[in-house]
Amino acid sequence: GILHRDLKPENIVLRNAGTEDEVAMLIDFGVATVYEEILDGQQSTYFAGSLDYVAPEQVAGLKLEACDVFSMGAVCFEILSGWRLKLALGARESEGAILERLQSAGVANAAAVAVVLVKATAIEHSRRTAKINDFKNDLVEALSGQEP
Repeated sequence: GILHRDLKPENIVLRNAGTEDEVAMLIDFGVATVYEEILDGQQSTYFAGSLDYVAPEQVAGLKLEACDVFSMGAVCFEILSGWRLKLALGARESEGAILERLQSAGVANAAAVAVVLVKATAIEHSRRTAKINDFKNDLVEALSGQEP
């Protein structure tokens, strides 16, 4: 697979916006790297990513799929709530703070969505959702009212 390493709203575009064929697409793979299980956790000699969306361990140069999970969790929180994660959470506020932002934005099933986003943006990568597809599935289930 590929680690994007710079997931942020500016790197997501809509194709066929406003139609039933609308689809979100990732762009700007300039700092992406090929991901293989044997490389998981390998360190890079440089930092890549946008500070508002980057996982803590990515700043240290670690290459983990969980880094993209963190970034996508931060992006999804911003899209759903209208708040950037770092501004809304500061020094990592509680799940309650995330839930409050989602509820105030009118997000359906906000409690279930908050659980998914809290896990995706856990500061310690060992507590974070490890795989991007698992995050996607959990978020879709939470938004649709199913238990993640």
